[in-house]
Amino acid sequence: MLRVLRLACLLPALAAASGCASVGVTLAGLGAGVGMNHYTNNVTSRTFTEPLADVRQAVHEALKRMAIPVEGTAETGAATMISAKAGSREIEIELEPITANTTRMQSIARREGSLFLDSATGAEIIAQTEKILAQPRGWEAAQQN
Repeated sequence: MLRVLRLACLLPALAAASGCASVGVTLAGLGAGVGMNHYTNNVTSRTFTEPLADVRQAVHEALKRMAIPVEGTAETGAATMISAKAGSREIEIELEPITANTTRMQSIARREGSLFLDSATGAEIIAQTEKILAQPRGWEAAQQN
């Protein structure tokens, strides 16, 4: 893997140095595209058929279950941004209402000061939120009895 990465970085430089600027620019653009693909593919998201308030509460319970302290919550328009920190991981969770009963959740975890994302941690936060939302609540629990 490291050998391929070195070759991918060296090839555009060699092509540009040899006077073939169009090849060098094209290859450099391909490298940048691969980096953006990596970034966007490690962003974890899920849509829940639940109101925003219920998903927000479930996210807070999931973070508590995972012993991840919430650092802050901000309302940005209709969306809610929740920031938390777990060890060296900075976590950003965005909750966006799509309809009154549908909410999109996006979870991003990255090492502090890094551009690289930790998709496993982001996915686990969503999985724990999903487990909490699947539990009977209030009137649902009363109907089962």
